[in-house]
Amino acid sequence: MIKPKILIVEDNLPAAKLIQKQLKDKNYSVSDIVTSGTEAIQRVKQDQPDLVLMDILLEGDMNGIQAADICNQYNVPVVYITAYGDEELFYKAKVTKPFGYLLKPFKKRDLFTVVEIALAKYEEEQKLRESAEQYRELVDLSPDAITLTDLKGIIVMVNEQMKNLYGANENELMGKNIFNLIISEDRLRAERNVRRLLEVGVIKNIEYRMYKKDGLVYPAEYNASLVKDNEGKPTAIISVIKDITDRKLAEEALRVSQEYAQNIINSSLDMIIACDDNRRITEFNRAAEESFGYTREEVLGKHINLLYGNTKRGLTVHRKTIKNGQCVEEVLNRRKDGTVFPSLLNASVLLNLKGDRVGVMGISQDITELNNTQEALKQSEQKHRLLAEKLVESNALKELLLDVITHDLKNPAGVISGMAEIKLTENPADEALQIIKESTDSLLRVIENAAILSKVVLEEDIEKQEMDLTVMIEQIIKSFTPSLERVGMSLEHHLSEALPVKANPIIAEVFNNYISNAIKYAKDGKKIIVEGKRKDNFITIVVKDFGSSIPEEEYEHIFEKNIQLKTGEKRGRGLGLAIVKRIADAHNAEVGVKTNEPTGNIFYIKIPTK
Repeated sequence: MIKPKILIVEDNLPAAKLIQKQLKDKNYSVSDIVTSGTEAIQRVKQDQPDLVLMDILLEGDMNGIQAADICNQYNVPVVYITAYGDEELFYKAKVTKPFGYLLKPFKKRDLFTVVEIALAKYEEEQKLRESAEQYRELVDLSPDAITLTDLKGIIVMVNEQMKNLYGANENELMGKNIFNLIISEDRLRAERNVRRLLEVGVIKNIEYRMYKKDGLVYPAEYNASLVKDNEGKPTAIISVIKDITDRKLAEEALRVSQEYAQNIINSSLDMIIACDDNRRITEFNRAAEESFGYTREEVLGKHINLLYGNTKRGLTVHRKTIKNGQCVEEVLNRRKDGTVFPSLLNASVLLNLKGDRVGVMGISQDITELNNTQEALKQSEQKHRLLAEKLVESNALKELLLDVITHDLKNPAGVISGMAEIKLTENPADEALQIIKESTDSLLRVIENAAILSKVVLEEDIEKQEMDLTVMIEQIIKSFTPSLERVGMSLEHHLSEALPVKANPIIAEVFNNYISNAIKYAKDGKKIIVEGKRKDNFITIVVKDFGSSIPEEEYEHIFEKNIQLKTGEKRGRGLGLAIVKRIADAHNAEVGVKTNEPTGNIFYIKIPTK
């Protein structure tokens, strides 16, 4: 077994000799005895001892604290020896992170205890440092924020993403306790979770509220696992931290959207019923409750056959809907009391955001009265007009729902925004009010865009104003910064001059769509370039990606509604680029796509300046 080498730095030679003898008696090797800080640094640099016993007050211009600070650069542990108990002196010594203290006079037992503890602590730190280096290359490649801590939570390593997330350099994070980055209300729960981690080895998907350097609190998803040595003994904790602010905002927006959609569904005069692929009921609105006599709770999860007077006919309609995507049929329904009534069913396939089928939704009307009217008055032109009006009324349902969105929702949202603005003038530092104001303004923009998009889809004239596309696109690019960082992409723009046009702000959706698609479906290319130029009374904006090229035979169809690419991965739902085409048409502009050699795509819009 190799004896640990110890360097003694003591200007009192008799005392140093005594320490040397005591150490040798305990089977330690004393590499040298020096009396000044300058000599100590030279010996540390040459001999690389395992431990330095450093007197704080030394001969010469350099004291022991200054010498120890330099020794730290050579990764050599230091234990201070001093006859002084001055608190200010100890505070200065503490900054150099010593591995222990010995106050003169000390007993032989005290010397051995401090030396053993210092060597053991240093060995543990060395193992932790080796673990940190082992994981360094791996964690720096991760898109998530990663920290390596000791078992008490002291940070010993962070990756670039963690530095960016916290907003500080590595030195500002090293030595911090990771629990201090968690708000106090969540800290006790975090400590309990770490105790559970030490028992089970891994904890996943835990949400905390955490601080950034500037004091900003953000929601985080925390995952952690133990790092073990060759003997299976835990030596460190590796933690993965994700800023889930965007996810939380999206979840809240989705919840509000779902709640609002549910209100619209329940306000419909038509029966709206949905079922999953197993034909189990998943939606049942108020109009359906009134027509069938069941409550929503009574039928959710039940088989759809419960509502059919002819179950075979119901199965046929379901299969036809799955096959064709839509089916309009007259069917017989059965109420809770057993009575049967006819209804006109308009069924269509339900798709999720990925385009996968999740079930079928049907909008139906009780046509008992309509059938009776048709039979009794089939010769009457007046009754035929009445039927036509009912059909027109049914077809106008989408426009009615849009009116509800753009009027009934816009007014209360505007009130919320106004009240938030008033309160912000009284308390501008209130973060909750700021979030309410920003979220409400975002909602108002969505409502306004919905109204404008409805005009675009209906090919109605939209209002236009003078604007600079360069300014607009620069703002849009900033909004995509988090998304670009998450997928490891860069975005360059070459917009060196103003690009004035007369347009509606909805034109921003063209650039939002182009950049969003490039991030989603061309991330392997790692880069996006946005360019703009003015020539012959036209301004052309192009968005270049460097992913997989779209086949040329699909160019003429890509801007059509609900068109999916047949080769390679899907490039969106189709509707986004269809809306881009409508927006371009409303501005007498041209949109298209061409190949970006050697690989990638160039999406462009050519807008007249006059």
